[in-house]
Amino acid sequence: MDSSKMIESAIGLYVDADLSARCLSNHLSLNLTQLNGIDKTDLDHLTRFHASDIATQEQLLNEDDELILQTILAVMRDAAQAEDVLICVSSLLCGILVERRAEYAPTLVRMIKRKDESIDVVQILMRFISGSSVYHQAIVDNCLLSLAIVFGEMGSKNDLTQVEQFIATILQTNSENRRMSILGITSAMMHVFRLERMRTFFCESRGLNILLQAMDKHTRDIQIMYNCLFCLWLISYNKDCIHFFESEEYRIIKRMTKVIHVVSREKVVRMAMGTLTNLANSPQAIENMIEAGLQKELDALMKRNYKDKDIVDDLENMGEVI
Repeated sequence: MDSSKMIESAIGLYVDADLSARCLSNHLSLNLTQLNGIDKTDLDHLTRFHASDIATQEQLLNEDDELILQTILAVMRDAAQAEDVLICVSSLLCGILVERRAEYAPTLVRMIKRKDESIDVVQILMRFISGSSVYHQAIVDNCLLSLAIVFGEMGSKNDLTQVEQFIATILQTNSENRRMSILGITSAMMHVFRLERMRTFFCESRGLNILLQAMDKHTRDIQIMYNCLFCLWLISYNKDCIHFFESEEYRIIKRMTKVIHVVSREKVVRMAMGTLTNLANSPQAIENMIEAGLQKELDALMKRNYKDKDIVDDLENMGEVI
């Protein structure tokens, strides 16, 4: 399997399954009586969809997913000051995209390509990510992940200027006021990094510092470690990014060795070993592994039982390499 197919397979198996499950039937309370200036048709569509059970929601999406998505975005556009509504509606949008990424993210990609001024998908969601107003973190993270999922579906042949701006905004906003959670940022990058060019852009924009600082600060947080290592695994497929793993400035391999010493969860080990395997052709990376004491960690890991045979194969291969 070539690297692009392997990455797509992993996104489907690990990312979509691993993100906290959000069923389409949104259990958050949605009070629309306080809203003024929003089209009554939009409110009626959203009220009907929100009040439906999962089966009915799926049926409505199958009948006209663009109408449902447009309605959600229209309410988000016009309800900027109604925080409880925004938490609910942004969660609804995020839930649809997490649960049914392959079906409904392409619909939003088509809307972006049409450049519809009345429903500007990117502008609406970016307002909550980078706007001057401070929104509840749940709203920010929902918009962050929703837009990342959509961008991840765009394909490398499209104009990715908006995706670069998205990454640059995350890096700038995070460094200025940290309104985004590290879990939200890393979850978003897992999807954006489906685009090979964006991995390079992220690294060249010094985005690695976010991942590495998270690895230092949240070493015992399994989900954050998994997200960070998943991102590093994707980056390790880019030949023009290998020098970041070799660099003494970032000490990525040393940090990864520390993570697998502390966190024994299989999904974390899987991502770490996959990354290290991708670096096995770099003499400098191998030297960094030896200096980091990786052999000792490999010996300890080999004594455990794993459901995933690929982990065992990677452990054996890396043991031979170093």
